Amino acid sequence: MRKYIKYLLVFIVVFLLFATIRKPPVFNVEDLVSLEVIVPPYYKKVTEKEDIEDFIEIFSELDMSYAFDLFNPNGWNMRVNVIMEYGKYDMIFTRNRVNINGNKY
Repeated sequence: MRKYIKYLLVFIVVFLLFATIRKPPVFNVEDLVSLEVIVPPYYKKVTEKEDIEDFIEIFSELDMSYAFDLFNPNGWNMRVNVIMEYGKYDMIFTRNRVNINGNKY
């Protein structure tokens, strides 16, 4: 019985450690080149700094922590591709979840 309790405690510690490692990205206005907002069937590319600043302000106000979901929430969604000088983030906003490059918050 003690053996199972030890395994359970190790599993819980590893799970909590794994869940706290993934932090949402922090964006700087200077690094962003453009935003691609995709809400099927519409597509819009945003390159104006004022609009990008508004998006970053709204995004930074979200209370995000790593979420462990067994099932994907279905319903309305919006995709935003954040294009930076050194990379790209793919975000999918669905209900109360944000999926950033495969990590759910």
